[in-house]
Amino acid sequence: MKFTYAILFLPLSLFSNWLCAASESTWFPTEHLYPRYLADPYEPRFHMQLQSYFESGIPDSGSSRWDLMAGAPFIIFEQKKSDEPRHGWQLIFLAALRSQFDNDNNQDSVAWEGIYGLQAAFRYHNDIAWHFGTKHYSSHVGDEYIERTGRTRIQYTREEWVAGIAWTVNELYTIYSDIAYAFSLRNQELQDYGRVQAGLQYEKPGVFMNGKVGWYGAIDISAFQEDDWNKNTTFQIGFDWLARDRRWRLGLEYYDGRSQYGEFFQNKEKYVSIGLWMNL
Repeated sequence: MKFTYAILFLPLSLFSNWLCAASESTWFPTEHLYPRYLADPYEPRFHMQLQSYFESGIPDSGSSRWDLMAGAPFIIFEQKKSDEPRHGWQLIFLAALRSQFDNDNNQDSVAWEGIYGLQAAFRYHNDIAWHFGTKHYSSHVGDEYIERTGRTRIQYTREEWVAGIAWTVNELYTIYSDIAYAFSLRNQELQDYGRVQAGLQYEKPGVFMNGKVGWYGAIDISAFQEDDWNKNTTFQIGFDWLARDRRWRLGLEYYDGRSQYGEFFQNKEKYVSIGLWMNL
């Protein structure tokens, strides 16, 4: 593990040397150099969704569920060029806890998942940014679901290297793509190493309520090697606004793909939801 994280700090050291001639350093800033993925189900943030499933392969599960997440990517440190504040690098710690509750079965806990990681983000071009680092997923079956069904855990845990690039096409559109390779899998009989992801998002701020509220649309597509690269599609559309330096979104989401909880990754699901999302 020490060697794994040492690899992350090598490009940081090289990039820091490039900046050091004329740069400014800040601890715990709030503005991200790398864009947030609006429709990515695994992007750490705060959210509350009421999901209505019209297809689910999870046995003895209801069609109405609450899905909750609490977390954020916390910027630990950044170094930026003095003459170009959008150019620089950041060290980021990811952390989130997500859980799902079944409204049709006394709000039993179906599953919960922990996400964390350490990543670096780089930008030395106004329109293009990169990120690189690690991401950990640890999935668990809910205690009440276990008691009701007897389902046991398959030990779904993956730790992966992830690298991505985002292109801000203009003020409205952003395109991104990630590629990931797991360096540790808990269940090697069922899990596999590769993962890819791509997305497109459109953001139009300041359209309504005297410029306070805008609207957005975003699509995220992912695929895992352990699913024979079958695609998982998430689409969001809604309104967004900024309040006390926090970005809020209220919208609709459609999902078609494998269960978003690793313990049930072999089960296909489709749902629509209304949700409230908040980015720190």
